[in-house]
Amino acid sequence: MEPVLNEYFSRKIDKDLFLVTTRCGTYALLSEKEYRALNNGQYRQNKNWTKKLVENKILLDTQNTKDVIALTGMQYMQNKSIFMNCIVNLTHRCNLGCLYCHANAGTREEENLDMDDRTIEAYLDFILNLPHKNITIEFQGGEPLLRFDKIKYILEEFNKRKKKYNKTLASATIVSNLTLMNLEIADYILENNIGLSSSLDGPRELHDAQRSFIDGRGSYDAVVKWCDYFEKRKRTVGTMPTITKKSIDVGARAIIDEYIKLGRNGIYLRAVNELGRGKKNTYLTPGKKEFADFLKDSFEYCVFLFNEKKYLMADRNITTFIKNIIFPVKRYMCMRMPCGAAMTQVSITPNGDIYPCDIARSIPELKVGNIKTTTFSQIVMDTLDLRTRTQEFQPLCDTCAYNNFCGNCAVMTYATYGSFVAKTPGDFDCYVNKVILDYLFKRLNDKKYIDYFKAILKTEE
Repeated sequence: MEPVLNEYFSRKIDKDLFLVTTRCGTYALLSEKEYRALNNGQYRQNKNWTKKLVENKILLDTQNTKDVIALTGMQYMQNKSIFMNCIVNLTHRCNLGCLYCHANAGTREEENLDMDDRTIEAYLDFILNLPHKNITIEFQGGEPLLRFDKIKYILEEFNKRKKKYNKTLASATIVSNLTLMNLEIADYILENNIGLSSSLDGPRELHDAQRSFIDGRGSYDAVVKWCDYFEKRKRTVGTMPTITKKSIDVGARAIIDEYIKLGRNGIYLRAVNELGRGKKNTYLTPGKKEFADFLKDSFEYCVFLFNEKKYLMADRNITTFIKNIIFPVKRYMCMRMPCGAAMTQVSITPNGDIYPCDIARSIPELKVGNIKTTTFSQIVMDTLDLRTRTQEFQPLCDTCAYNNFCGNCAVMTYATYGSFVAKTPGDFDCYVNKVILDYLFKRLNDKKYIDYFKAILKTEE
């Protein structure tokens, strides 16, 4: 059988460099001459070109067709044994007044924002009756340490009942600002192998300007103190910065250096969401070009650290893109299609309302039920629009060379446009993702970057 063309998409990413991709996630980097030969059929006159196109699944033959079918299926794979992340927001109270809080948390004194005991019992019943065997529990807020007694209760009750329901507690994590941490809580976390996540926006001046107490005092000292405390006890507190215009002014390198001071090898440079308080304080939102430039600078600095200082630092944005390019199964729930909303994550508010993911709880229209009355089957059906109106259903995304490596967040699309259909040409994420993917594909075969990419990929092993 003479090889035939597979469906392919193309994008010019440099002066004499064209990227050609397929629906199954394979790609080829072609010179302009090779690209024209592909389009006009002249590749048939050159055995080496034909071989290259067959190897990259741009051309189909009798040997690679089964591989193409298998790879295409993997793009939509949902592992049946995958965990379900059950976020519980025990309170919407908080002792900080962070400028961009997407939950728009209330003050510490507003106890009416707490989850009551009846709803806590309903939460336990809900997660124990999920079809998933492996359950992860994530405590968010507000500030969850305001309800530490209820954190202990939920974990202890789940462990008492899990055998009856054939469940496994895959992990438990507390997402805290760390300012209410004390030795009693720390000991319980260490003894019970509970994960801990927090926020560190960068150097003291930047962090304290964005994440302060209600009276204006900064929270930097508390975060660093407890990160050091847990690190000395062989437990790393997961931290991430939220990138604002203030962060852009400080610069990627200064923020990365702050993480290196803490001995970190990874950082997630996440742009601020215009949700909750972030929607009110839009002056914090960086422009799409300046954020893309910020990410490129952070990437180049990480490569410099690796090549010159022998220090591995990886930005999760870059890591996710590289893994999406290399591996057939996309593991990060926010950068795959369909996304993991309501399939691998739900978020429960203090009154028991169910949202399909963490950031969705800031948008009342995206509520999909209540744990006291709604079954998981109903949640799955009620979130079909959210999960499926991603790039494969939008014409400009469907025909984009990056449709297999990118990810469209339907929640942020809804928050921005009041619809699950993005205005793609002007969209923030679309612009940034294209810039970064162009940037990475041009460097895949560059000796300066190859060892760094290999080091990143080892983190998946």
